Amino acid sequence: MRIHLRKKLLLACILTGIFVFKVTVFIYGNSQDEPQFITPPAILVSGGRSRVHAVKVEPAPSPERLSRGAVLAARALPSGQLPADEAVRPYLGLRSTWKNVTYSVGKFFIFSAYFDRRLDKKFVRIIATGRLRLPRTIRALQCVLHYSDGSKETVTAEHKVIRENWGLAYTARFVLCNTDRLPLRVSLVEKLNDPNPATVAVSDLDPSVERLGDFAVCVKPFHYQFNRAVWLVEFIEFHRLLGVNHFVFYNHTVGADVQRVLRFYESRGVATVIQWEMQLRSQKEIRTENMFAALNDCVYRSMYRYRYALLVDNCFFYLYWENDTAVAEQLQLSPAGERRFPYLITLFKTRRMREPFRFFSRSKYFVAPERAVEVGNHQVWQHVPGFKAMSVGEHYGLVHHYRICEMGGFECKKKPSVIDRTTHKYLRQLTGQVLTLCAAIFGDSCPEAPPLGSPW
Repeated sequence: MRIHLRKKLLLACILTGIFVFKVTVFIYGNSQDEPQFITPPAILVSGGRSRVHAVKVEPAPSPERLSRGAVLAARALPSGQLPADEAVRPYLGLRSTWKNVTYSVGKFFIFSAYFDRRLDKKFVRIIATGRLRLPRTIRALQCVLHYSDGSKETVTAEHKVIRENWGLAYTARFVLCNTDRLPLRVSLVEKLNDPNPATVAVSDLDPSVERLGDFAVCVKPFHYQFNRAVWLVEFIEFHRLLGVNHFVFYNHTVGADVQRVLRFYESRGVATVIQWEMQLRSQKEIRTENMFAALNDCVYRSMYRYRYALLVDNCFFYLYWENDTAVAEQLQLSPAGERRFPYLITLFKTRRMREPFRFFSRSKYFVAPERAVEVGNHQVWQHVPGFKAMSVGEHYGLVHHYRICEMGGFECKKKPSVIDRTTHKYLRQLTGQVLTLCAAIFGDSCPEAPPLGSPW
């Protein structure tokens, strides 16, 4: 397989797909030692030969509309670009919500369904959640397939547990319904006379569908009332600078500021925002807001629409260490201006551990969606026959993960570290974009983020 490489790969807490990148944790800053960088053409996030659709450039807000502390920087920066209205694309995939299946074994839910014709037999693949272990004596669930000609077909459901579940009581799973025909909808029932069957529409995974772009980003569910709006704008704009076309967000709970950001980007066709309500207790009954159902749903949702999907953690709330002073120096900010300037972690946090984590430990990946069957947090668990993962050396790119140390606390600060200012290549562009977008979304400057709280 040949891959076109351009720009240095560098992500803010992110990943990449059937290609696996090592992770580097950024920990603390404030050093004048400048490392020597290898400058390879980057893999991914810029998207090889990324096709960037033409956009209408809107003028940046005048400095008077920005916070006073950002005026000097705004005058020195290029005008930002808002996503153009005419570039709006339809919501990626079908709108879905969790549906409760009446099942004597207890809680069981279905979210979305895809007609999958890639393997040795065709079937409807349902993204579902249920008990990790189903009693062997329990009555099997039945798939009722509804076709466009008004006919129905009933087949016995097959179950495939998604591997990463921490052994908790509930897990994400696939429910497979064998059929050679594309149905409009599928119902999942224990009893065929169920008066209110759980039903979801079926999306056709059609290889001939129009491709919308090169790169989509899949973000695991927002939770704990996530409200760091400026970091979310930074995250989106950084990836747009690198060539990402579309973002898929799963909203479990967010704060008011982040809600405004999500609505803005969705209205511009840059993001698909999926409501992610659960009736299970996160980390008690199900792993991390049922993130593996979301990640797999996003891969199937992106299939044939985007050349690659980047599967991404949301880790913009762990920072505790000293900031790099080079940002203020390059933008000639006064001490007062620096205090009011948007706190962009990709620019201010530049000290990282010298040695990256090993592959498949904390590594991240991007994937060609149609070549993956089941994905996890750090790797693809099952590929379509004939395909496999390829590890990418750190001389091509590193995933930068902004967080506390791996097992909590700050012990990793004792390990050898280096200053890595690769992100400063985008300093002026990124800052201009963030200031422009915050002005467009909030009418002024970026809102101040809430306190970080405890790292544990």
